[in-house]
Amino acid sequence: MNPDITKEMFEYWENEADKAISALLAYELNCQAKYDAPGRPSKMPVKGERMEDFATRYGTTVGRMKKMWRQVEYILADPDRLERHLEHQNPEQ
Repeated sequence: MNPDITKEMFEYWENEADKAISALLAYELNCQAKYDAPGRPSKMPVKGERMEDFATRYGTTVGRMKKMWRQVEYILADPDRLERHLEHQNPEQ
């Protein structure tokens, strides 16, 4: 197999994974801020803030987002890790 093709394929899938992680992380942070309440079931997000809306906004799919839940939980578990991820997503800030 051509090494250039393999590199291009890897970069493509890495980019797709990054988009899915960013979309799911944004969705989770939005839900935590607006719809989650301790000790009670979460409220349903309104139209424009549902998982499919975040998928469209970030150029990915809900299926890809759902496959990245472990990575997002890992990021959310540590405030420093979350901060580093957000800085990586918005380097100009």
